[in-house]
Amino acid sequence: MKRKLEKCMMLSMAACLLLGGCQQQSGGGAKESSSEAKEQITITYMSRFANEEEPDSKYYMERLAKFQEENPDIKVEDLSVVELDAYKTKLKSTVASGKPVDIFTNYGNNDIAEWVESGVVKDISDIISAEDWNGPAGDGIYESFNYSARGIDGIYGVPTKVLANMLYVNTRILDECGLKTPETWEDVLEMTPVLKENGYIPMALGAKTKGRVCHWHTLLALQMWGMEFKDDLVSGKEKWTGDKMMEVINTFKSFIDQGVFGEFAISDDATAHEARFINGEAAMMMDLSVVIPQMKSSKDYDSIKVTRMPYFKEHPENKNLWYISMGDAYSITVDKDSPKYDAVVKLLKFMTEEETYKEQNELWKGGVFPMDVEINKEGTERLMQEYMESFAKKSGGCDELDVYFEMPNTQDVVRNEMQTLFAGREPDEIAAAIQKELDNYQNNK
Repeated sequence: MKRKLEKCMMLSMAACLLLGGCQQQSGGGAKESSSEAKEQITITYMSRFANEEEPDSKYYMERLAKFQEENPDIKVEDLSVVELDAYKTKLKSTVASGKPVDIFTNYGNNDIAEWVESGVVKDISDIISAEDWNGPAGDGIYESFNYSARGIDGIYGVPTKVLANMLYVNTRILDECGLKTPETWEDVLEMTPVLKENGYIPMALGAKTKGRVCHWHTLLALQMWGMEFKDDLVSGKEKWTGDKMMEVINTFKSFIDQGVFGEFAISDDATAHEARFINGEAAMMMDLSVVIPQMKSSKDYDSIKVTRMPYFKEHPENKNLWYISMGDAYSITVDKDSPKYDAVVKLLKFMTEEETYKEQNELWKGGVFPMDVEINKEGTERLMQEYMESFAKKSGGCDELDVYFEMPNTQDVVRNEMQTLFAGREPDEIAAAIQKELDNYQNNK
C-alpha cells in the first residue's frame, strides 16, 4: 500500500518548465447544427462543487456549464451540495429511492464500497483503458477505487484531486503575541494560553463537518504510531480499545480540553473555520491544499504561510507522515445499455480530461494533481510553492483510517462517534462503541 501511494504521490508532483499554453481538448464535443440536433437526454449530476466563493468549486461549476453549452442535446440536472455530511445524506437518499444519481463525486474506498458490491456503482475500467482516454493514469492513481481485495474486479471512480492537509499560519498574529510557527505539538500547547488571552482561536477546526474531525484523528494516529499502526488496526491486530488508539483519542481530547480549537469548534463547519482563519480570528488551521486560492481574499495574505503539520517530540520519525486522499472522484451508476450511458460517459471524460488539470495549473499557479502536469516553477503562487515544497518532503501518508475496513459503514460509525468527542463524550466510550460495531460485523458475516 505504502509503495503504491508513494508512486502515486511522486507521479503527482511536477516540476518542469511549462512550455506553452493549454490546448483545447475535444472531450466536450462541438455544438451540432440544428439539422443534426438529437433528442435531448437528461442526466443527473451531484458533486460538492456548489459554492462560487470557493475558487476550486467555481472552476468545476464553470466546467460543467461549459459542457452543457457545448452539448445542447444533454441536459444536466445539477443536484450538488457543498457541506459534506449533507451531501452524503442526499446522495444516500437517491440510492435508497432506487434512482441513484447518474454521476457523482466521492472519495473511494469505503465511501462507495457497499454500492460497488451491490452493483449500484459501475465498473469504468474499459473507459479508462480505451485509446481515447486522456485523464489520470498510472500505478497507484486508482488504488482507492479498486475493490479486488473484496473479490470485485474493475475500477469504480476517477479522482480529480490529491487532497493533503497542511498547517496554515497567520504570522502577523503570532508576531503580535510574541510567538513563532510551532514545530511540535508541545509548542502548540504552550502557545495556546497566550493566543487565547489575546482573543485568538489557536487552531480553527469545524467539528460540525465530521470528516474534518477524522482528518485530525488520522493525522494524530500516524504521527504517534506510524503507518504500520493503520495496517494493524485494519487487520484487527490492534483494537480501537487498545492502548495505542486510546492514547490517540485521549490526546485529541486533551487538545479540545486545553482550548486548542477554541469555543466554536462544535458549531462551526469546515467553511466556517476557513472563514475564521481568513478573517484573522484564528492564528492557525489544518486544512486541505484546495483552499490555498481562498487565501488571496484575506487582508493578512502577505502574513500567511503554509507548512507541514507539527509533530510529537517523542516521535520525530513520523513528522513527515501526512493525511492524503485521492478525492472528488467521479463515479457512474448507469448501465451500458441505458440510453443515458453515452451522455454520462461523455461528461465523465469532460470533467476528468487532461485539459482540466492544465487549466487548474494555470489558475492556481501550481499544485499537486492526479496526473503529470508541467509547472512553471518561477510563476508558481507563493503559498502553492510552499505547499509543493513541503509535500515533496513527505515520507508517507494515508486517507482516513476508517476507509480501509471491510465493514461498509465503518466511516459513518467512526465519524459519528469521533464527533461526540467535541460534545464531551469520554474517549473510552467512543472507542468501545466503534470496536463493538466492528466486532458485530465480523461475528455476523
